[in-house]
Amino acid sequence: MEQSPQKIRIMVITYKRPAGLGRLLDALARQQFDDEKIAVDCLVVDNDAAGSSKREVDSKRGELPFPIHYAIEPQQGIPVARNRALAESNAFEWVIFVDDDERPDPQWLDYLVATQKKEKPDAVAGPVVPSFDDSVPPWIIDGRFFNRQRYRTGTRLEHAFTGNILFRHPECVGPKLHFDETMTGGGSDREFFSRYTEAGAVVVWCDEAVVHEDIPRERATVAWLVKRMRRVGLTTAQIQRQPYSARRSVIEIFSRGLVWCGIGSVQWLAGIIIGKAYRVRGRCSLAYGRGLVQGVLGYRQREYV
Repeated sequence: MEQSPQKIRIMVITYKRPAGLGRLLDALARQQFDDEKIAVDCLVVDNDAAGSSKREVDSKRGELPFPIHYAIEPQQGIPVARNRALAESNAFEWVIFVDDDERPDPQWLDYLVATQKKEKPDAVAGPVVPSFDDSVPPWIIDGRFFNRQRYRTGTRLEHAFTGNILFRHPECVGPKLHFDETMTGGGSDREFFSRYTEAGAVVVWCDEAVVHEDIPRERATVAWLVKRMRRVGLTTAQIQRQPYSARRSVIEIFSRGLVWCGIGSVQWLAGIIIGKAYRVRGRCSLAYGRGLVQGVLGYRQREYV
């Protein structure tokens, strides 16, 4: 098995976001990656049966410094499309997932590969940094609702997400590793990488391999944030009941959900004095707690996310 990448496929899942996909492909075209010993190519899996992103992909073919391929996955669902991307990439031991609303820094690929070569892990994850336009209200930025946890480069992780990760193809790691296609409400990437590490794979962090996530105005709302946190609670409860995780009892998860509801109530009350960002933080904590309770009781959300 190769200790370091000899060829890499960048995989992108897209669904009716040709403009965002175009910005991503433009950013990939600006990559300052010049390791001639590594062959790179790109695969776009369009989860729209109508192929709404094909024109955008075709228009960028001559601009990228590596080949770009296009496939349509007509069955809707992010985990389904992710599995299609993996199936189309069996010839690659090393693959990357990056989202169609993100823009990698010019040296992003260099940093991912350099960290893999130095640390010799099975996967390298990097930060996803929010990028806002002028229409986003100040309380969104002040509340840091889209900021994600970051670590020192080389830190070992128990799980990861598909927004920014270089990893060894799951066929090289463990039998029958795939994304759970029943998790249509989100969280299938965290669930997948939890099983990935349970199979013995090592995932480390590279803090320099930054991608920027474009946050549109329609996501910068109280309703969207609350809905997201309830979904996170639902999927967290589902994952923590599985044997590959640090399995927790129904009573423990249910109790944690009630505790979060209490925390959220206190935060919301404090926000009456502190300001809107804290009130929204309280509503998000309440939604997370409610999601934990509903998730452990068997509720599953069905939507395209």
